[in-house]
Amino acid sequence: MERILVVGVTGAGKSTLARTLSGRLGLPYHEMDALYFDGPGWAVNSRLTEDVSRLVGEPHWIIDSLGHPDDTAAWLAAL
Repeated sequence: MERILVVGVTGAGKSTLARTLSGRLGLPYHEMDALYFDGPGWAVNSRLTEDVSRLVGEPHWIIDSLGHPDDTAAWLAAL
């Protein structure tokens, strides 16, 4: 696996799983919330499309998000 999108509902553990996979697989991890919000007061990143396009163009990555995967996905649901 070279590209992994970890998806799930809020609070399901997406970030925890993505960070763990990143460490074990040696793949770079990118948190979608950190990419989406980039300023004070939850300001939205005006360069989000460009930033995400650049990251997903890389050969290896793990991203956590609510999304529609085109690559390997690990879906988490809170119980």
